[in-house]
Amino acid sequence: MKVFVKKGDIEKQAAHVLVIPLFSDIQNSDEDLGKVDNILGRAISQALEDNAYLSKEGSISMFFTNKRLRADRVLLAGLGKSAELTTEKIRKLGGSIARHLTGKNAKDVAVLGFGLGLKNIPLDRATQALVEGFLLGNYTFDTYKTKKDDDNEKNDKKDDNEKTHQSKIESLQLIPQNEFDTDRMQDGADLAVVLSENVLMVRELINKPANIVTPEYMAKFAKDLSRNTKIKCKILNLSEIKKEKMGMILAVAQGSKNEPTLVKLEYYGARGKPTYAIVGKGVCFDTGGVNLKPTGYIEDMKDDMSGAAAVFGIVKATAQLKLPVNLVGIAPCVENHISGSASRPSDIVRAASGKYVEIGNTDAEGRLILGDAIDYALKSKPDAIIDIATLTGACVVALGKEISGVMGNNQELMDKIMEAGKQTDELMWQLPLLDFHKEHVKSDVADIKNVGKGKGEAGSISGAAFLWEFVGKTPWAHLDIAGTAFSSEDKGWISKGGTGVPVRALVHFLQHLA
Repeated sequence: MKVFVKKGDIEKQAAHVLVIPLFSDIQNSDEDLGKVDNILGRAISQALEDNAYLSKEGSISMFFTNKRLRADRVLLAGLGKSAELTTEKIRKLGGSIARHLTGKNAKDVAVLGFGLGLKNIPLDRATQALVEGFLLGNYTFDTYKTKKDDDNEKNDKKDDNEKTHQSKIESLQLIPQNEFDTDRMQDGADLAVVLSENVLMVRELINKPANIVTPEYMAKFAKDLSRNTKIKCKILNLSEIKKEKMGMILAVAQGSKNEPTLVKLEYYGARGKPTYAIVGKGVCFDTGGVNLKPTGYIEDMKDDMSGAAAVFGIVKATAQLKLPVNLVGIAPCVENHISGSASRPSDIVRAASGKYVEIGNTDAEGRLILGDAIDYALKSKPDAIIDIATLTGACVVALGKEISGVMGNNQELMDKIMEAGKQTDELMWQLPLLDFHKEHVKSDVADIKNVGKGKGEAGSISGAAFLWEFVGKTPWAHLDIAGTAFSSEDKGWISKGGTGVPVRALVHFLQHLA
């Protein structure tokens, strides 16, 4: 979709739909709104007088202009009180507008500015939020639905990294209140496009079925992603994983005919500055292994590689934005299957770090592959490590589907990540991780075990405590995205399926490093 900022004569504004943001406490927030209202014979003012709900937050109403404007239709988008406006409200409205226009012959969309309604939000941030909401809310996973239109035939010929949802909307124009606002709005729009494109790439990868997205597929995807960029890509295959003595990755993978891979992506954008390692869980399908998941829980387990997919999106966006940071992305990719060769509860394996690990439950496999991957990341001598994983159902119980859990050994690092989540509206909440929690993962027969005490006691914390055993003294933060990685419904800018969390938050974190 083409996204651009351009000021012009509103009477001659050619678009299938002209979107007008409305505030309940400001009658004419934008000069162009008054012009449009006059041209339409005060139809907007009259509609607001008769139906005050039209300006309420989330309200959407559309009507034809009967050729009094070059735009075919006007869409009124309610934002509520200007003093209560937030970037997330703007982002949600953008998503709702895009979804509302789907299938309504709205190839070209133009949006009036917020004008006087922006009291506490910088113009570039408001623009970024609107464009993000519009692009992300416009996404639908329909790659495997039969289509006959030309756009989709063209899409079928593209490489997997280029494929994504084919939008019926072809262009989005943002109309500034005056020429002086153009550059700031364009900056916000440009950033939104880069972030959204990478979030959509991540969503598409998560949403594809596991018979397509295997560990080998993930490796090829990463290779393709790095072509013609400043990203270096290294792939470890089965023999190389064995050479690295990654016993935990091998233990999880041994039940599947599809061999494991480990992806390493490197981007160096600032010589002499700190290096950050981001490690993402890449379980392409999780049956639970011998501790088999039941019906009702197993169906969406293609999403258990969301952490690895997020790593791909974060590294790619960082390179596209040419951020002055150094970044190492690690993605261990496996399938956790049940078979005659699968690992059993009570098996003991040797981790790459040299620790012996008791497998107490084969469905606690994510922490196993992450432990070896974190150990491998340490070879790059990072100044900090961040891991991303759909790790525990306990985190969903504790925090629900809207908030990711954060734990770690460095408060400053966690604070910066959580602030980035707040700024991007990818919310996070810190859970405690104290020295005594290491007792939860002690084993009677090995150094440590992959399950905690009792029947799920402190489940999310126990998962983090296990990972803590492998980070040493390196500053580290663990993001449990079990609840936020996948959505069961369309809501605002979130589309059903993979969400792409926490790509926007961690790119923001990298952008604002001191």
